[in-house]
Amino acid sequence: MSWSVMLACRSLYTDARIKLKAKPLLTGFLLCLSLLITACASFPVQELSDARQALQAARAAHASERAPAEYQKAVQLLEDADRAIDQGDYHQARRAARQARNMALRARHKADSDSQ
Repeated sequence: MSWSVMLACRSLYTDARIKLKAKPLLTGFLLCLSLLITACASFPVQELSDARQALQAARAAHASERAPAEYQKAVQLLEDADRAIDQGDYHQARRAARQARNMALRARHKADSDSQ
């Protein structure tokens, strides 16, 4: 074998090794990126459930009578979340559901404070 053929073979072998080492890194990066994008755009099941439970607890504490502004705002935010779901805007739905939960908790706390 001539030196030029041996160098060409070695060069091809080295290039192949580098590409094989880079593939797992690239694959891992793309997998993480796709999971991140999917997580951000996934259906906000937990947030909606939390908001509905907080609203139910506020209702049980009579927040609609004792903290009507906060309670009504929580209801409105949950309706906004449902509308965002219908439009496929899961990011906005998640945000509105979290706000609804926080407002419902505030309404419940105020209702509990007013009852004492």
